[in-house]
Amino acid sequence: MRLGYFTMPVHSMHRDWSVTLREDREAIILADNRQMHAKMRRSKRLFVFKTHTEQPDDEITDDVILDQLVIYGSVNRVVDNLLALRQEAGDFGEIVYAGMDWVDPALAKRSMQLTAEEVIPRVNTAIGASATK
Repeated sequence: MRLGYFTMPVHSMHRDWSVTLREDREAIILADNRQMHAKMRRSKRLFVFKTHTEQPDDEITDDVILDQLVIYGSVNRVVDNLLALRQEAGDFGEIVYAGMDWVDPALAKRSMQLTAEEVIPRVNTAIGASATK
């Protein structure tokens, strides 16, 4: 799997996952309230978040977006979620993280470093191990 551009945080495996998960949810909701979800609702384009075309707009909430469409959290959580996504969707070969702002440049850079040095190699190792079975 190759890595594309991203800006969402990935945290060290040594941090308490429950703290980083809560921090990430709060940060994503705060950023989203200023950006994507609100813009898509105003422009009547919530279909980009829907799992099926008949899904009612009122089902598209911050929690639904975070729980079903965003991969974030500790290195272990991100690896597990990427592997689960691949299991469900099939081999997609490349993952792209997209974000619009760097509120904390050091955190954004650290996230990229952890993804490049820990997440993607672990995902590729798991994919390689499963391909040989």
